[in-house]
Amino acid sequence: MQKRRTFLGLVTTSAVAGCLGNNSEAELPEILVENLSSEERTVHLLVTDGGEPIFWRTVIADPFDEEANQVGGEVLDWSPDGAGEYVVHARFEHDEEPERFDVREYGADCYRVFVHISEQGTLSIAYTKNCTF
Repeated sequence: MQKRRTFLGLVTTSAVAGCLGNNSEAELPEILVENLSSEERTVHLLVTDGGEPIFWRTVIADPFDEEANQVGGEVLDWSPDGAGEYVVHARFEHDEEPERFDVREYGADCYRVFVHISEQGTLSIAYTKNCTF
């Protein structure tokens, strides 16, 4: 039984390690702020590349429009110069600690990032590895 557990542990570790990848740079062609809450929200965004700030912006995201069934927010006017060691930081106006998304943690070559404000007004960062438009 011990050999089986050891083997399963090795298989699991190998599988997870293969998914993590080791890309230190990735493309980040799009950052979208989307607001599903019923209130206007102010979000501060900072993007760093290799630890250096390269983009910062304050977004005032309109609330979700129930009549039009339309999400508030915007696609940022963001034009990076190819791949980088990007980290996206997002926080509400009075929050001290930002949410973070670091391209080096997920091992893909390209990401689209969504700064998401839920119906309850909580902030999170989601992403997709599908960069085809």
